[in-house]
Amino acid sequence: MRYRMWGTFAATAGLAGLLAACSGSGTAPKTVAGQRVRAAGKAPQATLVQSATVAGRHVLTDQKGKTLYWLAATGKEQPRCNAACSGHWPAAKAPAIAGPGVNFQQLSDIQRPGGMKQITYAGHPLYTFRGDTRPGVAKGNGLTVPHGIWRVATPGMKAAKAHRHHAHSRSMRSAGLDRRFTA
Repeated sequence: MRYRMWGTFAATAGLAGLLAACSGSGTAPKTVAGQRVRAAGKAPQATLVQSATVAGRHVLTDQKGKTLYWLAATGKEQPRCNAACSGHWPAAKAPAIAGPGVNFQQLSDIQRPGGMKQITYAGHPLYTFRGDTRPGVAKGNGLTVPHGIWRVATPGMKAAKAHRHHAHSRSMRSAGLDRRFTA
């Protein structure tokens, strides 16, 4: 009886300690799903980046199953996605947590104009596409914009060149999309 009571007490004390550690009231870094995050008051909600199969291909998706994309350059000029473009291609908001099939060392973030932090994978800024109306589709793959083409992000994608690590600062021409962009 005595041992059972001490066991119950120890389990209750351990649970209380675990709950206190997870409360987020301090500012010390914590590890969540393999990622170190800093809690300061109310922490921003993290985006889960995971691997999924879409149209027979392993791609990166968010926690809602929406395909994640990156903007590849088609020439010497670096493509940008701000202003009108971001209405069709919302930036994936940081912080990120690596889910199944994702190398957490490839996840990072950049600061966008206006202060929002955007998730990057292998140095490529990540976006979703408003034309993907449900999980498991990739209607944005291969669509072209001035100086770029949209590609699905994949778990094994190659690292971006150094100049892609800088925050995007220039808007795309006119509405941000050319006429070949129809979904």
